[in-house]
Amino acid sequence: MTPFTLIFLLLNFGCSNKLKPQEQLPFKIDSVYYQNWSGGIQGAGTGYNLYLKTSANLPENIKLTKVYFKNKEANFESKPQDSLLYIAYFKNDLNARDELIMHGDITKEYGNKPSVTVSSKYKLEPDQALLFYTENGIEKSHLIEKVSEQQTQQYPKIRKPNH
Repeated sequence: MTPFTLIFLLLNFGCSNKLKPQEQLPFKIDSVYYQNWSGGIQGAGTGYNLYLKTSANLPENIKLTKVYFKNKEANFESKPQDSLLYIAYFKNDLNARDELIMHGDITKEYGNKPSVTVSSKYKLEPDQALLFYTENGIEKSHLIEKVSEQQTQQYPKIRKPNH
């Protein structure tokens, strides 16, 4: 075996470990669910939020970074009110504010954006999510099975005044 072949094989084996999901997590997840939402007025948008609740605070060497769910990727955010809850926000293009230019002369419709088809990075079932986290600065992933759906959140058309 030539030295070039040996180096090539070692590099490929090193890279393949990065994408392989971890069987065991170094922390415990209490619950994972998602909730669709819809704005109450035209152009407010739609989307869904993925909620991940841990059973205890994460160790200092572990950081939740992002999640891949329903062919989209989003970063996790935590709220100071609940240090065990992490939320990823996904926005859809439905009910978006994009203005379409409609005209009898097709050249006047310049500026309309064509729809974009996104190919899937990972082959997941509809109720699966791929969690990305870092442990001691090394990125790892874990496949979450059976992400449940909560009732859709419909936001009101206008805010009710405080009395």
